Amino acid sequence: MRYRNRWLLPFICILSLGQIFSLLAQESSIRREARKDKRVVRVVYLVPADRTFRSKYSRRIKAAIANVQVWYQEQMGDEKTFRLPHLPVHVVRTNHTAAWYGTSPVNGADASLWFWFNVLADAFSATGAEFFDPTNRWIFYIDADPLCGQAIGAGGGVALHGGQRPARPHPPAERPGLFLGTAGHGRSLPLGRWAWA
Repeated sequence: MRYRNRWLLPFICILSLGQIFSLLAQESSIRREARKDKRVVRVVYLVPADRTFRSKYSRRIKAAIANVQVWYQEQMGDEKTFRLPHLPVHVVRTNHTAAWYGTSPVNGADASLWFWFNVLADAFSATGAEFFDPTNRWIFYIDADPLCGQAIGAGGGVALHGGQRPARPHPPAERPGLFLGTAGHGRSLPLGRWAWA
Protein backbone atom coordinates (compact mmCIF):
# COMPACT_ATOMS: atom_id res chain seq x y z
CA MET A 1 0.00 0.00 0.00
CA ARG A 2 2.79 2.41 0.94
CA TYR A 3 4.61 1.65 -2.32
CA ARG A 4 1.51 2.45 -4.43
CA ASN A 5 0.80 5.73 -2.62
CA ARG A 6 4.37 6.88 -3.16
CA TRP A 7 3.88 6.73 -6.95
CA LEU A 8 0.28 7.96 -7.07
CA LEU A 9 0.99 11.68 -6.51
CA PRO A 10 3.74 11.96 -9.18
CA PHE A 11 1.52 10.03 -11.61
CA ILE A 12 -1.38 12.46 -11.04
CA CYS A 13 0.97 15.44 -11.46
CA ILE A 14 2.26 14.07 -14.77
CA LEU A 15 -1.30 13.56 -16.04
CA SER A 16 -2.25 17.10 -15.02
CA LEU A 17 0.79 18.58 -16.76
CA GLY A 18 -0.08 16.64 -19.91
CA GLN A 19 -3.57 18.15 -19.95
CA ILE A 20 -2.21 21.67 -19.36
CA PHE A 21 0.37 21.36 -22.16
CA SER A 22 -2.19 19.98 -24.62
CA LEU A 23 -4.54 22.89 -23.77
CA LEU A 24 -1.72 25.42 -24.30
CA ALA A 25 -0.77 23.82 -27.62
CA GLN A 26 -4.40 23.88 -28.76
CA GLU A 27 -4.84 27.52 -27.79
CA SER A 28 -1.65 28.63 -29.48
CA SER A 29 -2.59 26.84 -32.72
CA ILE A 30 -5.87 28.77 -32.89
CA ARG A 31 -4.05 32.04 -32.22
CA ARG A 32 -1.41 31.21 -34.86
CA GLU A 33 -4.04 30.38 -37.46
CA ALA A 34 -6.02 33.56 -36.68
CA ARG A 35 -2.90 35.68 -37.26
CA LYS A 36 -1.93 33.82 -40.45
CA ASP A 37 -5.27 33.37 -42.24
CA LYS A 38 -7.05 36.72 -42.22
CA ARG A 39 -10.62 37.75 -42.96
CA VAL A 40 -12.30 34.56 -41.92
CA VAL A 41 -15.38 33.66 -39.88
CA ARG A 42 -14.08 31.51 -37.03
CA VAL A 43 -16.35 29.10 -35.17
CA VAL A 44 -15.27 27.81 -31.75
CA TYR A 45 -16.92 25.06 -29.69
CA LEU A 46 -16.14 25.70 -26.01
CA VAL A 47 -16.22 22.65 -23.72
CA PRO A 48 -16.48 23.50 -19.99
CA ALA A 49 -14.28 21.62 -17.52
CA ASP A 50 -17.14 19.42 -16.28
CA ARG A 51 -18.40 18.50 -19.74
CA THR A 52 -17.04 16.06 -22.29
CA PHE A 53 -16.45 16.73 -25.96
CA ARG A 54 -19.48 15.67 -27.98
CA SER A 55 -18.80 14.88 -31.60
CA LYS A 56 -22.50 15.23 -32.46
CA TYR A 57 -22.49 18.79 -31.07
CA SER A 58 -19.41 19.62 -33.15
CA ARG A 59 -20.93 18.09 -36.32
CA ARG A 60 -24.11 20.14 -35.86
CA ILE A 61 -22.14 23.34 -35.43
CA LYS A 62 -20.17 22.56 -38.59
CA ALA A 63 -23.39 21.78 -40.51
CA ALA A 64 -25.03 25.01 -39.28
CA ILE A 65 -22.18 27.29 -40.40
CA ALA A 66 -21.90 25.48 -43.76
CA ASN A 67 -25.65 25.91 -44.20
CA VAL A 68 -25.45 29.65 -43.56
CA GLN A 69 -22.43 29.96 -45.87
CA VAL A 70 -24.48 28.45 -48.72
CA TRP A 71 -27.43 30.70 -47.85
CA TYR A 72 -25.19 33.78 -48.18
CA GLN A 73 -23.95 32.57 -51.52
CA GLU A 74 -27.52 32.12 -52.78
CA GLN A 75 -28.61 35.52 -51.46
CA MET A 76 -25.65 37.39 -52.95
CA GLY A 77 -26.43 36.09 -56.40
CA ASP A 78 -22.83 36.46 -57.54
CA GLU A 79 -21.34 33.29 -56.02
CA LYS A 80 -19.75 35.22 -53.12
CA THR A 81 -19.96 34.21 -49.48
CA PHE A 82 -17.86 34.43 -46.33
CA ARG A 83 -14.76 32.32 -45.85
CA LEU A 84 -14.16 29.64 -43.24
CA PRO A 85 -10.78 28.30 -42.09
CA HIS A 86 -9.58 24.88 -43.22
CA LEU A 87 -10.87 23.43 -39.93
CA PRO A 88 -14.34 25.05 -39.69
CA VAL A 89 -14.91 24.31 -35.97
CA HIS A 90 -12.17 24.66 -33.37
CA VAL A 91 -12.68 22.84 -30.07
CA VAL A 92 -11.39 24.56 -26.91
CA ARG A 93 -11.60 23.21 -23.35
CA THR A 94 -12.23 25.84 -20.69
CA ASN A 95 -11.03 25.87 -17.08
CA HIS A 96 -14.48 26.55 -15.59
CA THR A 97 -17.56 24.40 -15.03
CA ALA A 98 -20.69 25.00 -17.07
CA ALA A 99 -22.58 26.42 -14.06
CA TRP A 100 -19.79 28.87 -13.23
CA TYR A 101 -20.45 31.02 -16.30
CA GLY A 102 -23.94 32.05 -15.21
CA THR A 103 -23.36 32.22 -11.46
CA SER A 104 -20.01 34.01 -11.06
CA PRO A 105 -20.43 37.76 -10.55
CA VAL A 106 -18.66 40.19 -12.87
CA ASN A 107 -17.63 43.49 -11.27
CA GLY A 108 -19.88 46.32 -12.37
CA ALA A 109 -22.14 44.10 -14.50
CA ASP A 110 -25.78 43.24 -14.00
CA ALA A 111 -26.46 39.53 -13.35
CA SER A 112 -28.08 39.31 -16.80
CA LEU A 113 -24.63 39.82 -18.35
CA TRP A 114 -22.57 37.45 -16.18
CA PHE A 115 -22.87 34.55 -18.63
CA TRP A 116 -21.96 36.78 -21.61
CA PHE A 117 -18.90 38.33 -19.95
CA ASN A 118 -17.62 35.15 -18.28
CA VAL A 119 -17.85 33.01 -21.42
CA LEU A 120 -16.30 35.65 -23.65
CA ALA A 121 -13.46 36.28 -21.17
CA ASP A 122 -12.49 32.60 -21.39
CA ALA A 123 -13.07 32.47 -25.16
CA PHE A 124 -11.02 35.61 -25.87
CA SER A 125 -8.19 34.40 -23.62
CA ALA A 126 -8.04 31.01 -25.35
CA THR A 127 -8.33 32.21 -28.96
CA GLY A 128 -7.03 35.77 -29.13
CA ALA A 129 -10.46 36.93 -30.29
CA GLU A 130 -11.65 40.46 -29.57
CA PHE A 131 -14.59 42.73 -30.28
CA PHE A 132 -14.33 44.62 -33.59
CA ASP A 133 -11.45 42.37 -34.69
CA PRO A 134 -10.34 43.90 -38.01
CA THR A 135 -9.31 40.54 -39.47
CA ASN A 136 -11.71 37.89 -38.12
CA ARG A 137 -15.32 37.35 -37.05
CA TRP A 138 -15.92 34.99 -34.13
CA ILE A 139 -18.81 32.66 -33.33
CA PHE A 140 -18.63 30.86 -29.98
CA TYR A 141 -20.78 27.90 -28.99
CA ILE A 142 -20.50 26.81 -25.37
CA ASP A 143 -21.87 23.60 -23.92
CA ALA A 144 -23.46 25.49 -21.01
CA ASP A 145 -26.83 27.09 -20.40
CA PRO A 146 -27.30 30.72 -19.38
CA LEU A 147 -29.59 31.26 -16.41
CA CYS A 148 -33.07 32.59 -17.08
CA GLY A 149 -32.81 36.19 -18.28
CA GLN A 150 -29.09 36.07 -19.07
CA ALA A 151 -27.86 37.44 -22.37
CA ILE A 152 -26.49 35.64 -25.39
CA GLY A 153 -26.37 37.14 -28.86
CA ALA A 154 -24.07 38.97 -31.23
CA GLY A 155 -22.34 42.31 -31.46
CA GLY A 156 -19.01 43.82 -32.43
CA GLY A 157 -18.09 40.93 -34.72
CA VAL A 158 -18.63 38.31 -31.99
CA ALA A 159 -21.55 35.93 -31.45
CA LEU A 160 -22.24 33.75 -28.42
CA HIS A 161 -24.54 30.75 -28.47
CA GLY A 162 -25.22 28.99 -25.18
CA GLY A 163 -27.04 25.80 -24.50
CA GLN A 164 -26.32 22.13 -24.44
CA ARG A 165 -27.79 21.30 -27.84
CA PRO A 166 -27.18 23.34 -30.97
CA ALA A 167 -30.27 23.42 -33.12
CA ARG A 168 -30.42 21.03 -36.02
CA PRO A 169 -29.55 22.89 -39.19
CA HIS A 170 -32.65 24.34 -40.81
CA PRO A 171 -32.89 25.62 -44.34
CA PRO A 172 -31.03 28.93 -43.99
CA ALA A 173 -33.78 31.00 -45.59
CA GLU A 174 -36.10 29.87 -42.78
CA ARG A 175 -33.77 30.29 -39.82
CA PRO A 176 -30.23 31.61 -40.31
CA GLY A 177 -29.91 32.36 -36.58
CA LEU A 178 -27.29 34.46 -34.87
CA PHE A 179 -24.81 33.79 -37.65
CA LEU A 180 -26.42 36.69 -39.49
CA GLY A 181 -25.38 39.12 -36.78
CA THR A 182 -21.77 38.04 -36.97
CA ALA A 183 -21.13 36.67 -40.42
CA GLY A 184 -22.92 39.70 -41.87
CA HIS A 185 -25.74 40.02 -44.32
CA GLY A 186 -24.93 41.95 -47.44
CA ARG A 187 -21.52 43.25 -48.34
CA SER A 188 -21.70 46.39 -46.25
CA LEU A 189 -22.54 44.85 -42.88
CA PRO A 190 -20.28 43.29 -40.26
CA LEU A 191 -17.92 41.42 -42.57
CA GLY A 192 -17.38 44.27 -44.95
CA ARG A 193 -15.96 43.65 -48.43
CA TRP A 194 -12.83 41.95 -47.13
CA ALA A 195 -14.46 38.65 -46.11
CA TRP A 196 -16.27 37.71 -49.30
CA ALA A 197 -14.62 34.81 -51.08
